Amino acid sequence: MLLQNPDNQKQMKEYVKQGCKAFESFKDDCKEFVEDYFPMAVGIVLSYLQPELLCAQLGYCKAALQG
Repeated sequence: MLLQNPDNQKQMKEYVKQGCKAFESFKDDCKEFVEDYFPMAVGIVLSYLQPELLCAQLGYCKAALQG
């Protein structure tokens, strides 16, 4: 649910772009890369990962009990 929210996606993308500051000589290319590929990365995550498992692994949700 968190990843599907466009506002959350925008915040996550900006957070990732902040990490580009760590690469001074690559900073602008890094930001462009994030702009170009972040939507695709989110789409892959939403398509192939189990949302409940990902949420639990990130610590946002309790893991569902498996029987």
